[in-house]
Amino acid sequence: MKKAIIDVDDVLALDAFLNALNDFNKSNFKYEDVKGYYVESLIPEEKIASFRKFMREIDIYKYARVAPYSKEVLMQMMLEGYDIYPTSKYYSDIDKIIIPELLPYKCEFLQRNYPFIPTKNYIFINDKLMMDADLRIDDSISNLGGDGINLLFSAYHNKNIENEELENKQILRVSDWNDIGNKVLKKSIYKN
Repeated sequence: MKKAIIDVDDVLALDAFLNALNDFNKSNFKYEDVKGYYVESLIPEEKIASFRKFMREIDIYKYARVAPYSKEVLMQMMLEGYDIYPTSKYYSDIDKIIIPELLPYKCEFLQRNYPFIPTKNYIFINDKLMMDADLRIDDSISNLGGDGINLLFSAYHNKNIENEELENKQILRVSDWNDIGNKVLKKSIYKN
């Protein structure tokens, strides 16, 4: 079997943080408005502590949208011999603390939307490069590397990474799950 390490936030679960921020702030921000890596850069400094408190008190994954075609591609990958490992960090780079409040919600999101992936395959780890993999899909270039195929899932915060840098690191950019299907499975999942 081949091992595929798949990031959860902004790869399988889309839009959760921006949607939560818009709910908290009663705003209508779009990803084009975000300056930097974190969506909280959209709100004034005096609101950030309240926003972080809000984030700890809610199920952020109720704001998430399932990535289109991710189910179909993942199921086909499993049929073609991949073990799928949804993998996510459990440490907040912003707060510099562990955020255990998110883990049950993240697990529930995965169980509800990807019931065909065994729960024993869920991995919560901060250094994803500690694990060997035949395939890695992540929206953060720092989580890609090692042997195997490395796919950078396009997101608002990684659009400025130059193709030359990706080529030097042997990373391919993918725009969506249909693109992943084309690169990994050598076929399109999208059907008209």
